[in-house]
Amino acid sequence: MTRLVFLAHRYLGIGLGLIVLIWCLSGVVMMYVQYPVLTPEDEVRTLDTLDLSHCCTVPAAAAAGEPPSRIRIEMLDGRPVLRLWRGFEREVWDLVTAKRRVSFDETDANAIARRFAKHAGVSEFAAPSLIARDQWTVYGAYDPYRPLYKFAGSDSSATQWYVSSRTGEVVQSTSGNVRFWNWLGAVPHWLYPTLLRQHTQLWSQIVIWLTIVGTFLTLLGLYAGIKQYKTRRSGRYSPYRGAALWHHYAGLIFGLFTLIWLVSGFFSMTPWGVLEGRSFAAENARLRGGELSIDQ
Repeated sequence: MTRLVFLAHRYLGIGLGLIVLIWCLSGVVMMYVQYPVLTPEDEVRTLDTLDLSHCCTVPAAAAAGEPPSRIRIEMLDGRPVLRLWRGFEREVWDLVTAKRRVSFDETDANAIARRFAKHAGVSEFAAPSLIARDQWTVYGAYDPYRPLYKFAGSDSSATQWYVSSRTGEVVQSTSGNVRFWNWLGAVPHWLYPTLLRQHTQLWSQIVIWLTIVGTFLTLLGLYAGIKQYKTRRSGRYSPYRGAALWHHYAGLIFGLFTLIWLVSGFFSMTPWGVLEGRSFAAENARLRGGELSIDQ
């Protein structure tokens, strides 16, 4: 039995060692370069100044249905529009015509991209490609905005940005430098290659089972380390020398921390619904002073 434990720990360690090494090194990269996200503040900075001189016809239909979680008025193609967030739905209402815009074609996207490029300091860009997702828009948070028009600038930063065909918003922007470092950082660290991450359930299960195997490996190591730690005739507490001795003592010291880290990471994935959090929609509404309404 003991020999089986030692063999299992050895070969599982060899198999997972490379994964853990990549995870550690990519984590160092992530300390300096984060996964690219276009924040609301970044997006607002690229918008035109709000002009309400010919506004506003508030559409009655916009008030129907589920109360919005967020409301914003901004300029789009020289006209004020009302943006509503209702769960996973995104609505765009023209405040001049009081009509809802449900899609944006390539001509619309080019105009929006041109405005963004002007504010971003990009003078020229290529014709867009219509995509469902790529490495920098693989998050499920982009689902309400798909498909996306992807633009590539000819500037020195190799800027790329994405315009939603459903809402007309610029939803992501990246530079060549950020993309390069993320291939060495966030992508391997989170197991985020598009081929895998676009299948959310599969990605989740792989992370969960890797965590389970890692936990099992750590438990085996702790068991083996404690079993081998005892007083010997030579006065030594470990039968190992050199690198193996360091591994023995380091495993005893850091093994428990590793176990706690793995177990906490395991439960953070809410495996099979365990410890799944409840919705805080009602609490958020109370914090806002009640439900939002365009009639307010």
